[in-house]
Amino acid sequence: MTLQHYASTGIGRSLRQVMHALRSDDATIAEYVATRARRLQRDQERMARALGRRVDDSDILIVGPGPYMVEPRFFGRNNKVTAVDLDVLPSGWAPGPYLQMWRMNGFGRFAKTVGRKILGVDRRHAQAWQRELNVARLQDPILIQGDILQGPPRENAFDIAACWSVFQHLAEPAVAIRHMKAALRPGGVLYFGIHLFTSNTGHHDIRAFTGGAGGLPPWAHLRASTAGEVNSSAWLNKLRLRDWRALLDEHAPAYEEYRETYDDEARTLLTPGIRSELAGYDDEELLTVDVFFLWRKPMV
Repeated sequence: MTLQHYASTGIGRSLRQVMHALRSDDATIAEYVATRARRLQRDQERMARALGRRVDDSDILIVGPGPYMVEPRFFGRNNKVTAVDLDVLPSGWAPGPYLQMWRMNGFGRFAKTVGRKILGVDRRHAQAWQRELNVARLQDPILIQGDILQGPPRENAFDIAACWSVFQHLAEPAVAIRHMKAALRPGGVLYFGIHLFTSNTGHHDIRAFTGGAGGLPPWAHLRASTAGEVNSSAWLNKLRLRDWRALLDEHAPAYEEYRETYDDEARTLLTPGIRSELAGYDDEELLTVDVFFLWRKPMV
């Protein structure tokens, strides 16, 4: 097993995602898009510092872009982007890709994708991104349906190889790192972000991301008393922060690390009783939501 998609775990979860998206009004979508854009701008600045130049006119490989194509479209304004995804990601209404999606990614993914398009969810998000980026048209990437664990689309061909919230779903993240490194030209930058398993929402129970977080106990998946109350919506490798650091030490030494904590109230959830149950975890890994790693390939 390499990756399990949200939709592959059941039509009910797919329906919940679609319904949550439908309940989001234009203002909510705009706020979400603006937040994502700010974070991607931050990521771009980190990449630029490592490259020693602006991220313009670059060849960029993005792994696991997902159906909204957020990162490829953000970086595609000024760069040539190639995206690799396990899912079939149809852009129009030709039936062939949808049948292929059903066959390769399951009925749940098919139903969620068709539902989003018919109900206008994709269109509303695309329009919000057009407004946020001030462009008349979003630039789609060169899209490859494939698995980064099977190898890069091309070696020594990209200035940047990046992905967001994919590595926690990989059974062999070291292989993905090797293949993304191989895709880079000398001096190129590897950049990837992980939604940390030990964070409050590291369980990936779909309720946490669709308005139902209040019904989940804090750090439920890490506590013996509450572990049965969560149901992960995707396969997780469950690596801890120390595991990721060891992996980078071995495969991308001299890396840079950036940790992000988005919920300032998370610390207040750590009551004495919960802290006692989580005695095997420190605050750094409990309160870090996302961790990003950056590495520059040597010039020779």
